[in-house]
Amino acid sequence: MISRHLHLIAMVSLLFVAPFGVAAAQDEDDTQAEEEAPADEAPATDAAGPVLPETPERRTLYFIGPKITLDRQLGPSVGAPKSILPQPLISPGSLQVPEPETTPEITPGAEEAPVETGANDPETTLDANASRLPDSQFLAPAGPGDGAEEVQDQEPEADLPGQAAESGFDAAFQTDAFQEGVLQQIDPSGFPVGNALDTIWQGYDRGDIHDFLALLAQPSLSPTLTRFASTIAASRFDVPEPANDQEVTDFLDARLTVFQSQADREAYVGLIDQLPKDRDWNALARHFAKAHLLKGELTDACTVADTQRAADQDPYWVRLSTFCMAAAGNRTGVDFQLGILEETTALDPVFYQLIDQILVEAEQPPGAVLPPIIPLDGVLPTDILSAAMARLARVSVTDVNVASLNPLAVPLLLENPMVLRDAQSKLIAYLIDRGVVKSGQIAEFAAAFDVSEDESGAISAWLAAAQADSEAASADDLDEGQEVVLPFEETTLQSVLLAKIARHDAEAPVALNVLWRQAAAAGQQAAIAPALNAITDPGRPSALQSIPQAVALLTRAAYVSGEDADAEGWLRRLRTRVAGEDPDADQALVSLWPVMAISDGTAGPMNSVLDRWWLLQSGSVDRYRTANLLLTILEALGGSVAQEQWSALEDGPVLYEGGSLAPAVWRKLLLGMKGNDPVALLSALYEISVQVGPADLPPAVAGTLVAGLKQMNFEDTARALALEILISQKN
Repeated sequence: MISRHLHLIAMVSLLFVAPFGVAAAQDEDDTQAEEEAPADEAPATDAAGPVLPETPERRTLYFIGPKITLDRQLGPSVGAPKSILPQPLISPGSLQVPEPETTPEITPGAEEAPVETGANDPETTLDANASRLPDSQFLAPAGPGDGAEEVQDQEPEADLPGQAAESGFDAAFQTDAFQEGVLQQIDPSGFPVGNALDTIWQGYDRGDIHDFLALLAQPSLSPTLTRFASTIAASRFDVPEPANDQEVTDFLDARLTVFQSQADREAYVGLIDQLPKDRDWNALARHFAKAHLLKGELTDACTVADTQRAADQDPYWVRLSTFCMAAAGNRTGVDFQLGILEETTALDPVFYQLIDQILVEAEQPPGAVLPPIIPLDGVLPTDILSAAMARLARVSVTDVNVASLNPLAVPLLLENPMVLRDAQSKLIAYLIDRGVVKSGQIAEFAAAFDVSEDESGAISAWLAAAQADSEAASADDLDEGQEVVLPFEETTLQSVLLAKIARHDAEAPVALNVLWRQAAAAGQQAAIAPALNAITDPGRPSALQSIPQAVALLTRAAYVSGEDADAEGWLRRLRTRVAGEDPDADQALVSLWPVMAISDGTAGPMNSVLDRWWLLQSGSVDRYRTANLLLTILEALGGSVAQEQWSALEDGPVLYEGGSLAPAVWRKLLLGMKGNDPVALLSALYEISVQVGPADLPPAVAGTLVAGLKQMNFEDTARALALEILISQKN
């Protein structure tokens, strides 16, 4: 009973003491926190005694349970790892381990018995395989539990050597099947570009080809040979192995120079793009920078400039670096580069203006209204760097300098809408004069050429006066009473006439006639022909189709341009109006007979067309020269010319006026034909074309040139040159 009361008293004591225990624990925590508090947070005191701290708020404790133990994620079993080490060519157990050789005891006076060996002898088999296998291919003796007993009990296979031979084991491990040597770098100097000719440059020395390429880079008086020069440089060259890297870069530089002189941007960029990237091309760094600018890759061009500036102090790299810093809006860097340039070379004020305008453009915040376009104060240099700067600077270009023009810069300038039409007219005139005009460029230019109302009225009056005087080739050739002052420069007249022809309006036939006469006076009929063919269409109804002489002229232009389909379209316009209904159409059609005969490659027997053509020449003092030229070219192209046709020309003069070729050049040409040497033949041909135009070639020389090209299998070029010669000599 007493123990029972004592137990109740103990329970009551626990109930009263437990809360005080919790409070005591909390007081210990608070006291410890006060002791750990910084000194500047000690409780304040006053004169009356210490100020007791406020009673802390009751805290509520939450129990969040024990820490969760993460279980490892188990995936499907992947099985035992497989060995990727190479396995022996012979499976274990297929060979018997030979017994160690023992030296037999030889009894004095006894003869040594010959040892017979056969194909089934294990030692013979091992010796035969040991001569083929390297040491690493032999199998080590098997240990206990690895099939050693099976190897010892296994009989050698009789056909093992035969099986090895059938599997090609012997051939794979012959020592003479492996060769040692140092891999040579691929020579990229002869890589073809685009759809180039198959190579004919085999067996020639690098120096001879290099000199030949330098000749191709010179301006030619023949547009046909000018276009052919770029084709030759784009072909594949099988040249001897270079002695050093300098020969490779020199050869590539010669080819790139040809593309540059012919304004062939596609071939120029194409050759550089396919050069190996893991090679040092510092010697061609300027070509690489130009190619990047032509493609609009300014960042890559700047990278080339930064690399070259570290080793080359050429002012070109400083100019390019200045352009790069201006494009990035770095005025400090621009000032530094300009200071270097001013100490090394004289700067054109145009360069300063372009750099300043580029900085203004680069400093515009995103979304800002672009500043107005300002005109360029001066003449823009026509190099690739200046053309790229003008495009980024957004300045209007009113004039360009064609005296030191880089032909590759012309496409960049023509594609820039800020280059005004007078400046573009100068560029177009340059391309036509050089014979490197592209059909697409001229068509876009003529279609976009703007003629104001005042200018249209003035050119109409000028064309009327020029039509009245059929011999007038320019405004200076008109009579005083007919003289008309044009409101633009003489260089723009050609572009205005092209625009008139491209519109196919009522004045197009007169503009075509005047433009053709101007080209004939300058010896540029073959050069202007691709431009005329690009801006006209035989399937488009226009005033051009109503004038037989205009149709005949456009037929010649199409033939010279190599557009036979367009030429046939124009001829159909004439054939539908002949048979006595239109004498002018009959005469125009007959006058085209030489061109049609050359394009077909055959003259055929003497017929009514030839008779009528000969009658048309009766009023010409050069009819014998014209006929001799025609028949000579026909035979050079492999055509059939009857003897009676030659007999009809025997009544003409034996000696014709005109210059003759130098004997050394003529001999070189004949030796090239005799030896079937393309380089010698083409070298002589281009030496002639640099100094003599197609209009000045005597018939015998013209026939020899055409025959030489055909002999070297350049048939398309031979036919194009024959047509160019005929049309240049007013046929």
